[in-house]
Amino acid sequence: MPNDPDHLVGNVSKAARWLLPFFSAPILVALDAYLGLQRLQGQLDHFGMTVALLNPSIPDHIERGVGITARSVFVVALIGLGLFTAHSLVRRATPATRRHIGAACVVTGLPVLALGLVGWLNWFIYSDMYPVVPMLTALGSNLFIYGLYLRKRTRTPATATGRAIAATLILINSYLAIWIMGIYAQLTGVALAGEIDRNPPLTLCADRPLGIPGGPAAHEEGPCRHRYPGLRQVACGDARCLFAHRDPDGSHTVFLVHLGEDIVITSRPDPQAAAPRR
Repeated sequence: MPNDPDHLVGNVSKAARWLLPFFSAPILVALDAYLGLQRLQGQLDHFGMTVALLNPSIPDHIERGVGITARSVFVVALIGLGLFTAHSLVRRATPATRRHIGAACVVTGLPVLALGLVGWLNWFIYSDMYPVVPMLTALGSNLFIYGLYLRKRTRTPATATGRAIAATLILINSYLAIWIMGIYAQLTGVALAGEIDRNPPLTLCADRPLGIPGGPAAHEEGPCRHRYPGLRQVACGDARCLFAHRDPDGSHTVFLVHLGEDIVITSRPDPQAAAPRR
C-alpha cells in the first residue's frame, strides 16, 4: 500500500532496537543528575551564585533531579501516547487523504522548523528562559519528515538506510527532549529561589563569629555564643551551605557557610524573636 504509515513506524521500531542499549538505567541516572544540576544552577543564578561554590556531589544532583525526571518522563510518555493515537487515525485514512494530511504537515512544519533553526543559530533569540527554540525545532522537524513520507506515492522497502534515518530522527528528538527538560529544571530552580521566604526559618549557632552581613548576632555564653536567627537555607553541598537573610528593603543577602563541629543549625524559632511584645 502506498505511503503506509505503519511502514514508517516499523522503521522507527527497528531503529529503536538498535538504540535500546543506550537508553538503559545508567542513562536514566545520568539524566537525573543532569536535571538536578540544572535545577541547582537555576536556583543559584537567581542570587548571582555558581554551583562551584557548594561543590555538590553526584548523589546531591540525583536527589534534586528525581522529581523533575519523573515528571519529564511522564510528560514524554503522554506526548508519545498522543502521537500514536494521531497515527492510528492517519493509518485508517485513504492514500489520497494521507497525501493531503502530508501536505498540511509539510506546509506547517517547514516554517516552524525554519524558525527553530533561526533561533538555534542565534540569529534571533526568542527567549533566554523558555524552551522556545528546541520546541519549535522538534515540532517542525517531526511534522516535516512525517509529511514528506505521507506525500510519497510508492512504498519504500524497509532497508538499513530507512532504519538509519529513523535512528537519526530518534537521536535528534532525544537531544531536543533533554534540552527542553534542562530548561524546565532551570525554571524550577528559579521558582524555588523566588519562594525562598516560604522556607522555614533557621537559626545558626556558632562558637565563633561568622561575619554574616545583615545577620543579627546575639552574644551569649555557652556553645551558642553567636546566634543568627531568621535565616533561610538556599542549598547545601559538600560541607557547605548557602543561606539567605531578608533585608529590610525586601531583598536578600546570600552568604556561604562552611559547616563544622562548631556550627549548629536548628529549625527552632529564635526565643527572642518568639517572645511576645508588651
